[in-house]
Amino acid sequence: MPFHRRLLCSCETLETLQPHHFIDEEGNIITKDVCLPCFVPLKCCDVNCLGSMSLTPNLTESIVVVTEQGRFLLKGTNFVCDSCHTVRKATIDDYIFSGFFPASLSEKVTYLFSEEALLLGYHISHKCPGSSNNMYARTLEDVSKEYGRNEPINVPLFTTAEREWETCRHYIDQEVLKRDKTHCPSCGTKPLIRSSDAIIKLRRLASAGRVRKPQNERVYALVTC
Repeated sequence: MPFHRRLLCSCETLETLQPHHFIDEEGNIITKDVCLPCFVPLKCCDVNCLGSMSLTPNLTESIVVVTEQGRFLLKGTNFVCDSCHTVRKATIDDYIFSGFFPASLSEKVTYLFSEEALLLGYHISHKCPGSSNNMYARTLEDVSKEYGRNEPINVPLFTTAEREWETCRHYIDQEVLKRDKTHCPSCGTKPLIRSSDAIIKLRRLASAGRVRKPQNERVYALVTC
Protein backbone atom coordinates (compact mmCIF):
# COMPACT_ATOMS: atom_id res chain seq x y z
CA MET A 1 0.00 0.00 0.00
CA PRO A 2 1.43 3.42 -0.93
CA PHE A 3 -0.26 5.10 2.05
CA HIS A 4 1.95 3.54 4.71
CA ARG A 5 4.35 5.75 6.62
CA ARG A 6 7.87 4.52 5.94
CA LEU A 7 11.10 5.74 7.48
CA LEU A 8 14.68 5.13 6.37
CA CYS A 9 16.86 4.76 9.44
CA SER A 10 20.63 4.92 9.09
CA CYS A 11 23.62 5.98 11.15
CA GLU A 12 23.60 9.41 9.50
CA THR A 13 19.94 10.31 9.12
CA LEU A 14 16.28 9.51 9.67
CA GLU A 15 14.38 10.19 6.44
CA THR A 16 10.72 9.89 5.51
CA LEU A 17 10.20 7.87 2.34
CA GLN A 18 7.62 8.91 -0.23
CA PRO A 19 5.32 6.34 -1.91
CA HIS A 20 7.59 6.18 -4.98
CA HIS A 21 10.80 5.72 -2.96
CA PHE A 22 12.39 2.29 -2.61
CA ILE A 23 15.70 0.96 -1.30
CA ASP A 24 18.03 -1.02 -3.55
CA GLU A 25 20.48 -3.72 -2.48
CA GLU A 26 23.17 -1.15 -1.75
CA GLY A 27 20.93 0.91 0.52
CA ASN A 28 20.36 3.74 -1.96
CA ILE A 29 17.00 5.40 -2.53
CA ILE A 30 15.54 4.71 -5.97
CA THR A 31 12.23 5.77 -7.49
CA LYS A 32 9.55 3.59 -9.05
CA ASP A 33 6.10 4.33 -10.42
CA VAL A 34 3.36 3.34 -7.97
CA CYS A 35 -0.27 2.96 -9.00
CA LEU A 36 -3.39 3.52 -6.95
CA PRO A 37 -4.39 0.23 -5.27
CA CYS A 38 -7.70 -1.12 -6.54
CA PHE A 39 -9.69 -4.31 -6.34
CA VAL A 40 -8.45 -6.56 -9.13
CA PRO A 41 -11.03 -8.21 -11.44
CA LEU A 42 -11.39 -11.95 -10.91
CA LYS A 43 -10.70 -12.82 -14.53
CA CYS A 44 -9.50 -11.34 -17.79
CA CYS A 45 -11.77 -8.92 -19.61
CA ASP A 46 -11.45 -11.15 -22.69
CA VAL A 47 -14.19 -13.78 -22.38
CA ASN A 48 -12.08 -16.30 -24.32
CA CYS A 49 -9.17 -16.03 -21.89
CA LEU A 50 -8.94 -17.83 -18.55
CA GLY A 51 -6.05 -15.78 -17.19
CA SER A 52 -6.04 -13.60 -14.09
CA MET A 53 -5.43 -9.88 -13.81
CA SER A 54 -2.78 -7.91 -11.92
CA LEU A 55 -2.12 -4.22 -11.23
CA THR A 56 0.38 -2.12 -13.13
CA PRO A 57 0.87 1.67 -13.12
CA ASN A 58 -0.47 3.74 -15.99
CA LEU A 59 2.57 5.86 -16.83
CA THR A 60 0.54 8.40 -18.82
CA GLU A 61 -1.88 9.24 -16.00
CA SER A 62 -1.21 10.90 -12.65
CA ILE A 63 -3.88 11.04 -9.95
CA VAL A 64 -4.01 13.08 -6.76
CA VAL A 65 -5.37 10.94 -3.93
CA VAL A 66 -6.45 12.48 -0.62
CA THR A 67 -6.78 10.18 2.39
CA GLU A 68 -6.98 10.78 6.13
CA GLN A 69 -3.17 10.75 5.99
CA GLY A 70 -3.01 13.68 3.61
CA ARG A 71 -2.34 14.20 -0.08
CA PHE A 72 -0.59 11.69 -2.35
CA LEU A 73 0.41 11.83 -6.00
CA LEU A 74 0.20 8.40 -7.64
CA LYS A 75 -0.06 6.91 -11.09
CA GLY A 76 -3.30 5.67 -12.56
CA THR A 77 -4.11 1.97 -12.54
CA ASN A 78 -4.07 -0.57 -15.36
CA PHE A 79 -5.23 -4.19 -15.19
CA VAL A 80 -3.01 -6.60 -17.13
CA CYS A 81 -3.80 -10.23 -17.89
CA ASP A 82 -0.99 -12.65 -17.04
CA SER A 83 -1.98 -14.94 -19.90
CA CYS A 84 -2.95 -12.91 -22.98
CA HIS A 85 -1.37 -9.64 -21.71
CA THR A 86 -4.54 -7.67 -22.39
CA VAL A 87 -4.43 -4.25 -20.74
CA ARG A 88 -7.53 -2.50 -19.41
CA LYS A 89 -7.49 0.95 -17.89
CA ALA A 90 -9.23 1.39 -14.54
CA THR A 91 -12.48 3.35 -14.79
CA ILE A 92 -14.36 5.55 -12.35
CA ASP A 93 -16.43 2.52 -11.32
CA ASP A 94 -13.25 0.62 -10.41
CA TYR A 95 -12.02 3.49 -8.23
CA ILE A 96 -15.39 3.96 -6.50
CA PHE A 97 -15.69 0.21 -5.90
CA SER A 98 -12.24 0.36 -4.28
CA GLY A 99 -13.29 3.17 -1.93
CA PHE A 100 -12.09 6.28 -3.79
CA PHE A 101 -14.62 8.92 -4.84
CA PRO A 102 -13.94 11.37 -7.70
CA ALA A 103 -14.69 15.07 -7.63
CA SER A 104 -16.31 14.90 -11.08
CA LEU A 105 -17.80 12.29 -13.39
CA SER A 106 -15.53 13.04 -16.34
CA GLU A 107 -13.81 10.10 -18.01
CA LYS A 108 -10.39 11.49 -17.12
CA VAL A 109 -9.78 10.89 -13.42
CA THR A 110 -7.35 13.36 -11.85
CA TYR A 111 -8.54 13.81 -8.25
CA LEU A 112 -9.81 11.17 -5.82
CA PHE A 113 -10.79 11.19 -2.16
CA SER A 114 -10.77 8.07 -0.01
CA GLU A 115 -13.95 7.04 1.74
CA GLU A 116 -12.12 7.10 5.09
CA ALA A 117 -11.18 10.77 4.61
CA LEU A 118 -14.76 11.68 3.67
CA LEU A 119 -16.17 9.72 6.61
CA LEU A 120 -13.78 11.42 9.02
CA GLY A 121 -14.75 14.85 7.68
CA TYR A 122 -18.43 13.95 7.96
CA HIS A 123 -18.17 13.07 11.65
CA ILE A 124 -15.97 16.08 12.45
CA SER A 125 -18.52 18.44 10.88
CA HIS A 126 -21.31 16.88 12.97
CA LYS A 127 -19.37 16.76 16.22
CA CYS A 128 -17.87 20.25 15.76
CA PRO A 129 -20.54 22.58 14.30
CA GLY A 130 -18.04 25.43 13.86
CA SER A 131 -15.78 23.41 11.56
CA SER A 132 -15.70 23.71 7.77
CA ASN A 133 -14.43 21.86 4.73
CA ASN A 134 -11.73 24.47 4.32
CA MET A 135 -10.46 23.85 7.85
CA TYR A 136 -10.51 20.08 7.34
CA ALA A 137 -8.64 20.33 4.02
CA ARG A 138 -6.02 22.60 5.58
CA THR A 139 -5.61 20.10 8.42
CA LEU A 140 -4.95 17.32 5.92
CA GLU A 141 -2.43 19.59 4.21
CA ASP A 142 -0.59 20.01 7.52
CA VAL A 143 -0.56 16.24 7.97
CA SER A 144 0.94 15.90 4.48
CA LYS A 145 3.64 18.45 5.28
CA GLU A 146 4.65 16.41 8.33
CA TYR A 147 5.56 13.60 5.93
CA GLY A 148 7.26 15.73 3.28
CA ARG A 149 4.32 16.18 0.90
CA ASN A 150 3.85 19.92 0.50
CA GLU A 151 1.26 20.26 -2.27
CA PRO A 152 -2.14 21.90 -1.49
CA ILE A 153 -5.55 20.20 -1.45
CA ASN A 154 -8.27 21.56 -3.73
CA VAL A 155 -11.12 22.57 -1.39
CA PRO A 156 -13.88 22.97 -4.06
CA LEU A 157 -13.12 19.49 -5.39
CA PHE A 158 -13.26 18.12 -1.85
CA THR A 159 -16.68 19.73 -1.32
CA THR A 160 -17.98 18.21 -4.56
CA ALA A 161 -16.67 14.75 -3.71
CA GLU A 162 -18.15 14.99 -0.21
CA ARG A 163 -21.60 15.81 -1.59
CA GLU A 164 -21.44 12.95 -4.07
CA TRP A 165 -20.36 10.56 -1.32
CA GLU A 166 -23.10 11.70 1.07
CA THR A 167 -25.70 11.27 -1.69
CA CYS A 168 -24.46 7.76 -2.37
CA ARG A 169 -24.47 7.02 1.36
CA HIS A 170 -28.05 8.31 1.65
CA TYR A 171 -29.31 6.10 -1.18
CA ILE A 172 -27.62 3.06 0.34
CA ASP A 173 -29.28 3.74 3.70
CA GLN A 174 -32.65 4.36 2.09
CA GLU A 175 -32.83 1.81 -0.73
CA VAL A 176 -30.55 -1.01 0.46
CA LEU A 177 -30.51 -0.92 4.26
CA LYS A 178 -34.10 0.42 4.49
CA ARG A 179 -33.29 2.75 7.38
CA ASP A 180 -36.00 5.11 8.59
CA LYS A 181 -34.24 8.40 9.28
CA THR A 182 -37.47 10.17 10.22
CA HIS A 183 -37.75 8.28 13.51
CA CYS A 184 -36.96 10.48 16.50
CA PRO A 185 -35.76 8.92 19.80
CA SER A 186 -37.82 11.47 21.76
CA CYS A 187 -40.88 12.16 19.61
CA GLY A 188 -41.34 8.74 18.04
CA THR A 189 -42.34 8.17 14.43
CA LYS A 190 -44.34 11.43 14.13
CA PRO A 191 -42.12 14.31 15.33
CA LEU A 192 -43.53 17.82 15.39
CA ILE A 193 -40.65 19.22 13.33
CA ARG A 194 -37.76 17.75 11.37
CA SER A 195 -34.31 19.06 10.57
CA SER A 196 -31.52 17.47 8.55
CA ASP A 197 -28.96 18.61 11.12
CA ALA A 198 -31.03 18.06 14.24
CA ILE A 199 -28.20 16.23 15.96
CA ILE A 200 -26.11 19.37 15.76
CA LYS A 201 -28.72 21.85 16.96
CA LEU A 202 -30.61 19.80 19.56
CA ARG A 203 -27.87 18.47 21.77
CA ARG A 204 -30.30 17.54 24.58
CA LEU A 205 -32.85 15.95 22.30
CA ALA A 206 -33.34 12.79 24.35
CA SER A 207 -33.57 14.50 27.74
CA ALA A 208 -35.89 17.22 26.41
CA GLY A 209 -38.27 14.63 25.01
CA ARG A 210 -38.23 12.70 28.26
CA VAL A 211 -39.29 15.78 30.21
CA ARG A 212 -42.03 16.87 27.81
CA LYS A 213 -43.49 13.49 26.91
CA PRO A 214 -42.25 10.61 29.06
CA GLN A 215 -44.38 8.15 27.08
CA ASN A 216 -42.20 8.80 24.01
CA GLU A 217 -39.03 7.69 25.73
CA ARG A 218 -37.42 4.80 23.91
CA VAL A 219 -37.76 1.53 25.82
CA TYR A 220 -35.35 -1.35 25.31
CA ALA A 221 -36.89 -4.74 25.96
CA LEU A 222 -34.79 -7.39 27.67
CA VAL A 223 -34.85 -10.70 25.87
CA THR A 224 -34.11 -13.74 28.00
CA CYS A 225 -33.69 -17.33 26.94
